[in-house]
Amino acid sequence: MAYQPFSDKEIRRFFAFSWLFAFILLQFILQYFLGLSWAVAFSDNILFIILLIFTVGIANKSSYLSKLQGYQFIPACLVLSLFAVLCIALHTFILYSLNQSNEAYLTVLFQILPFRFLYTWFVIIGFTFMNYVWQRLSERKKAHEKAESLRKMAKEAELDKIYQQLHPHFLFNSLNAINTLIETTPQKASDMIQQLSDFLRGSLKSVNEEFILFQDEIQHLNLYLALEEIRFGERLKTIIELDQSTSKSTIPPLILQPLIENAIKFGLYGTLGKVTIQLKSHADHNHLYLSISNPFDEDAQPPKGTGFGLKSVKRRLFLLYGRSDLVQTEKKENIFTTCLKIPQYDGQSLNH
Repeated sequence: MAYQPFSDKEIRRFFAFSWLFAFILLQFILQYFLGLSWAVAFSDNILFIILLIFTVGIANKSSYLSKLQGYQFIPACLVLSLFAVLCIALHTFILYSLNQSNEAYLTVLFQILPFRFLYTWFVIIGFTFMNYVWQRLSERKKAHEKAESLRKMAKEAELDKIYQQLHPHFLFNSLNAINTLIETTPQKASDMIQQLSDFLRGSLKSVNEEFILFQDEIQHLNLYLALEEIRFGERLKTIIELDQSTSKSTIPPLILQPLIENAIKFGLYGTLGKVTIQLKSHADHNHLYLSISNPFDEDAQPPKGTGFGLKSVKRRLFLLYGRSDLVQTEKKENIFTTCLKIPQYDGQSLNH
């Protein structure tokens, strides 16, 4: 889970309540413990809090305090004590000048100077400490966001690399097939060029999207299968069984084509007969389940170049979902089955 310190709004709210508490506490002490009238206590208190806020602000803007690191708290406390003395001196001077005729109040004003110094010192120390913690949390948050941004860029770069590796060998095979068909059946070569153009156009549209509808992925897959059926003719048969529960499912784009390509290569390698590739799907609220089956010969050596599709799909799903259990394979009675489990999240964004 991403690290999230308090938001700026929460911090400001906390500081506001802290200052309100400091004001109410001092008002209570002046009025009920020292016997000052509400009006006198309020005027004393409001001036004191205003001066205190400015003092804390100036102290925390001090270049000396901002350079203090680690356990250099004794020099910091001495500096903050000096700020407390200056705040009290200014407060006392202003109130003395305004209340020279009120001897009873002036007596109280000077009597509580030790208490006021302690109160001021603790308030300045407290707010400075809170500001220090806030700044460190903000710095940590920025560092975390920077690290997350770098990780995201690295993930996107790796995904782009996988995307770029998806089609080169497929294009090489397709162009070779077209070259062969030009001499034997020019019309099929023309059809294959048109299908290849449609397939690549669809790939370019979806490659920049993180998720697409499953039915859109199937439409794109059908373009690829049309190419392969021209290439292999009647030898290749594909069966796609889609459950109605998958109509609103989402899936990373271009995730099925490399698996079907592998299935065709494994299924047709070393055989001259017909081969059936089967794709099935169903979904529940949390996952889209897919299975791709093809026949294989355990005794035959796998064709050169197979295996990248399965590895690339595993890696892409891990980068997108952070899970390594989303791709499983099974061999049973000369049938190789690849099973995919695609998580479905509420509000998963679709970039249409």
